[in-house]
Amino acid sequence: EFLSQLRTDTPAEVPDFAVVIVSGVESDRVAVEALKAGAQDYLPKHRLTAEGLKVTMETATQKVSALRALKAERDSLARALAAKEVLLEEVHHRVKNNLQMIASLLELQAGAVPDHHTATAIRASRNRVEAMAVVHDQLYQNNTDLATHTYMLANNLFRSYGVEETRIRLDVAMAPLPLSIDRAMPAGLILNELISNSLKHAFPRDRHGFILVSGAITGTDSGARI
Repeated sequence: EFLSQLRTDTPAEVPDFAVVIVSGVESDRVAVEALKAGAQDYLPKHRLTAEGLKVTMETATQKVSALRALKAERDSLARALAAKEVLLEEVHHRVKNNLQMIASLLELQAGAVPDHHTATAIRASRNRVEAMAVVHDQLYQNNTDLATHTYMLANNLFRSYGVEETRIRLDVAMAPLPLSIDRAMPAGLILNELISNSLKHAFPRDRHGFILVSGAITGTDSGARI
């Protein structure tokens, strides 16, 4: 009861001081309950000696000090991790902005080139750059879901090719598939090529239709494939 009240009064994760129970009741069950409730040690009175009590109190105090040190180190690591996450998000944000700037410059260059084939090649490069920018945009938002990535990438390509959504529909049939950056980047580039080729070649003479992108994780956890 005392330990329960003590925990209520000081609900901190690390106790303010060490607690050693000295009791006339010698019971393993009571001792276990006391330790679970927050005591650092439990001593039966009939075994008590001055030297034993001194050692027990020093050990209990050292336990609390160790808990405090561990909590302080964990808090410090948590702050450092949070700072690194903020820095990483900022890096992805800046990379995304730089890639979008390059994509805009490529679009301006494509508009200034009189040769149609050259302009088309420049715009294809622009689309690849934007595909990479989409990945960094998702990383900045802490989201690298392939389904979301496909929608964002396809919308950029539809706008780039001036496609009317009433003529060509996009269907994405996949559950949320989180990806690491080493998978998201090549997946984005592959999707860019597939969707671009579909928009350029699969719908001649203003033909109507749809593009279906489906995906799933197959295999075991150790050998999963997308």
